[in-house]
Amino acid sequence: MKIDKNSSIHSAWNCKYHKQNTHENKKYVCKIIYGLRRSGKSVILNQIIEGIKESGVDNEYIVYINFEILEYNFIKNAVDLDKYIKSLVKDEKTYYIF
Repeated sequence: MKIDKNSSIHSAWNCKYHKQNTHENKKYVCKIIYGLRRSGKSVILNQIIEGIKESGVDNEYIVYINFEILEYNFIKNAVDLDKYIKSLVKDEKTYYIF
């Protein structure tokens, strides 16, 4: 679905997404959100994260990595990212990685 930055489709897409993709669906899923700079991609991610929290998922199972924050500048490649994520996983429950 293409999300136009000039429309109000962000919230409608978010509601539809959550109804179809609850945390009870245990599949490994990769969703890609792309678009122009400053078009609302981070807003959508934050709405998805809030929806996951509202459904009862604890914060410790939600991993949000923002590569624009210096805290994550040690992640230089896929191996670094893999090590970091594995260091956060403590059990067999579902983790949400953004």
